[in-house]
Amino acid sequence: MPLTSLSPETFGCLIGAWLFVVGAAVGSFLNVVIYRLPAGVSIVRPRSHCPACKGPIRWFDNVPVLSWLVLRGRCRDCRAEISIRYPAVEAITAAMFLVLYVAECFSLYLFHLPLLCTLLVALLIEYDGHRPPVRLFVPALAVGALAPAVWPGLHSGPTGSLTGLAAGLLLGWLASLCCRPKQKTGLLMCLACVGLFLGWQAVCALAIATVAIHLSLSAFGRVWPGLRRIPATTWLAPATLAWILAWPGWLRVG
Repeated sequence: MPLTSLSPETFGCLIGAWLFVVGAAVGSFLNVVIYRLPAGVSIVRPRSHCPACKGPIRWFDNVPVLSWLVLRGRCRDCRAEISIRYPAVEAITAAMFLVLYVAECFSLYLFHLPLLCTLLVALLIEYDGHRPPVRLFVPALAVGALAPAVWPGLHSGPTGSLTGLAAGLLLGWLASLCCRPKQKTGLLMCLACVGLFLGWQAVCALAIATVAIHLSLSAFGRVWPGLRRIPATTWLAPATLAWILAWPGWLRVG
C-alpha cells in the first residue's frame, strides 16, 4: 500500500511509531554518554561491551529495551546482571520523542529535543556522583544559539536567546549555592541551556520551582539520607518538559 493512500491519522501513527523507535536508539546512545563521558573515555570506541566481562555486545543483543527483556537483564556470556536503568533510559527517551511529536510542530520538535536529552544525561551523571563536564553542554548551547538566528520563529530571536542565557547563568549561579559541590556545575549549565532555549520567563519559573523542590526534600535528608543524593537537576528535567508541553496552552489562554 503506497503511503499516499494512507489517511492522515494512519500516517501520523506510523511517524509516531518510527520516532518512538528512533528515540529508543538515541536513549541507547545516551547510556553510553552517561557511562563514558565522566570517565574521559571516547563515546565512539570501543563498541558497546559488558561492564563485567568486557565482552562486546552482539548486534542482536543491543536492541533497545527488547534485548534486556529477552536476556532477562543479564549478559549473554558471563550472566552478570545488567542494570534496569539501561532499558529505563531507552524507554524514557523513546517516550519523550513520542510525546513531543504529538504536542509540537516539527521545527520546535527538533529544537527542543537536544535540550531535553542534555538535561537527562546531566541529571544521571550527577546521580552517579560525577560532575557533568562542560563539553556535555556544548552541542545544546550551539543549537540553542544558532537555530533561532536561522529560524527566528523558534524563539524571540537572537536577542531573546541571549537574554535567556544571561538569566539562566545568573539564576544558575544563585541556585547552585544551595547544592553540593559536585552538583553546582550541572545546575548552572542546565539552567543556562534552559534560558537559551526557552527564554528568561521560563528559566525564572523553572529555577524557582527546582530550588523549592530541592530544598524541601533536602530538609528531610537527616531522616532519609538517600534524598541528599538526588541532584536538583532531577526536578529541572521533568519540569522543563512540562513547561514545553504546557506553554502553547498558556499562550492560547493568554
